[in-house]
Amino acid sequence: MVDIQLHLGDCRDVLRTLPDNSVDAVVTDPPYGAKRPSARRLAAERFAEIQNNDRVHDEWLDEVWRVLAGDSAIYLFACWQTLEDWRQALETRGFRIRSCIVWDKVVHGLADISTCYAPRHELILYANKGRNELRGSRPKDIIACPRVPAQQLIHPYQKPGELLAELLVPSTDVGATVLDPFMGSGTTGVACVQTGRNFIGIEIDPTYYAIAERRIAEAQMQPALL
Repeated sequence: MVDIQLHLGDCRDVLRTLPDNSVDAVVTDPPYGAKRPSARRLAAERFAEIQNNDRVHDEWLDEVWRVLAGDSAIYLFACWQTLEDWRQALETRGFRIRSCIVWDKVVHGLADISTCYAPRHELILYANKGRNELRGSRPKDIIACPRVPAQQLIHPYQKPGELLAELLVPSTDVGATVLDPFMGSGTTGVACVQTGRNFIGIEIDPTYYAIAERRIAEAQMQPALL
């Protein structure tokens, strides 16, 4: 049975309560300055914008560096418009960026159809505190994984569980502790349960926290994938 710790609150406050070097990996999709709800069909009508998505807010990374153990990994979702800001934010704290992973969503989203290429990808910065050696066969830096269909979204920036598992398995061991300071609807936690990783999740929105709590509890009642 994996250990699950869920916290309702501002991650900047909750992170300060976690011990030094207590986390093996961080996988998170922070408000990265997109300034708009998801481009997925109908999402803008169904969901309010999440808090602090007006620009890049990176102060929480100071505490993430502290709580991460040595030779650990961080995966940080970003968009191409703010990628350089996030790269600098990670490197300023001491992280070494190892890869920029491209998530191919398989089905493209919206945007101005007359002036823009149809957007079909999202970027994930993979960085290390120290040196985190990848497990198993060498993973590729392009991951094709269908996005969650618009009619099934329960969060405007919800990621598919299969994608999170693709990130967790090469970079952590079974029994590792994974932190998500921006838990949202809890997909990282579900992936941790399914792959045998411990999970610490933080979410500021009470509605999404309740959704995450329910989804992770349901995942614990199902057989693990690994």
